[in-house]
Amino acid sequence: NILDAHKMSQITVDDVKKAQAGWTNAITTISKTYLDGGDYVAAAAAAAGELYAYGHGGVLFKPTKAKDVQFR
Repeated sequence: NILDAHKMSQITVDDVKKAQAGWTNAITTISKTYLDGGDYVAAAAAAAGELYAYGHGGVLFKPTKAKDVQFR
């Protein structure tokens, strides 16, 4: 799970490894869903919800808003 914003200064190596494992699992699941002919868009949305905690508070990183001219 995503750390609370107030804990950001307390990120440990274990926290980083857990986050990396989450991304690995998400990419693997999305890819397998695609290859199996499943709803990979829904799988990606579910992964984004878990990895970015959408719907559970403010999202701190919005890559599409990182430039003056948006690319999406």
